[in-house]
Amino acid sequence: MTATIKLSLEQFLKLPEEDVIYGLITASAIPKVSPKGFHSRLAGTLYILLID
Repeated sequence: MTATIKLSLEQFLKLPEEDVIYGLITASAIPKVSPKGFHSRLAGTLYILLID
């Protein structure tokens, strides 16, 4: 079992930048997962549709 440390926005913004990108979710720093295949194609298609 891991202990969860609650962070304020100020504390989160002071965290050092690393290779892993984190998001602040319910006062916890959660690593973000980079989008893969389907998400990238969907985002590209939406972009093309929206700029036309």
